[in-house]
Amino acid sequence: MTRTNFSLEIVPPNEHFSYEEVQQISEQLSKLHPSFIGIPSINKSKMTEMIQLAGDIQKLQTNALPHLPARFMTKKQVQDVLKILQEQEVFQLLAVSGEVMPHDHPTGEFAFANELSHYINEQTNRFTVLGTCHPEHIATNELAQLEMKYLQQKVQNGCQQFLTQLFFENDGFYRLHDKYIKQLTTPLHVGVLPILSYQQVLNMATRNQLAIPRKLAILLDKYQYDPISMRAAGLDYTLYQLDELIHYGVDGVHLFTMNDVPAAVEIYRNFW
Repeated sequence: MTRTNFSLEIVPPNEHFSYEEVQQISEQLSKLHPSFIGIPSINKSKMTEMIQLAGDIQKLQTNALPHLPARFMTKKQVQDVLKILQEQEVFQLLAVSGEVMPHDHPTGEFAFANELSHYINEQTNRFTVLGTCHPEHIATNELAQLEMKYLQQKVQNGCQQFLTQLFFENDGFYRLHDKYIKQLTTPLHVGVLPILSYQQVLNMATRNQLAIPRKLAILLDKYQYDPISMRAAGLDYTLYQLDELIHYGVDGVHLFTMNDVPAAVEIYRNFW
């Protein structure tokens, strides 16, 4: 059994999951005793709902990690959100820049996540602020050092822990981690996506501009029209990826559950 930190991320209410369904999923996942459950702000118009869900998760005796999208928030909104979170006894959050889609309208008050982190720490020291890092495109030591420059800047602006974006192969992360441990002491949690379906991998790879390694590409091609076998083989792929990362010595694993409780439980039982 590993001592590596374990955390989860859920999909917030959307056209596929009602608020009540997400509440039930959160309750089931809280029984795995994660160090926190992340709540992304996918729909910027539902910020209030995301903050309410953070309070519901906190009531389950599980720490919530709401994501605040810098580009879509005003300073007044940040102040209001911090006040509500404190009332709900939620004292950690993830500062992200916020993906801008064609129909979105950024507020213009924060351009980057580090600006939001700096502003939050100016307002109060009660929150643990996490930031993101991006190991998936790091193909050289020079790119790793460039990413380190950004991470050091985030630390200077008040970021106290990091959470990676997802990736399907570990080499870029190893390249970054080798430099990270020599330059920073802040905890680094590795974001991992369970491979559950052919279309899911394609959608996530396209949206996040991720390379699909040869081993995964072969698996996708083999089981493209067999969803049951695809799920089983995909979970095996995920377990292998996690086993490598945990033996490598990562600080924590952050599982993007896609609200699939059985997959999260199976992964948890293999390592924790």
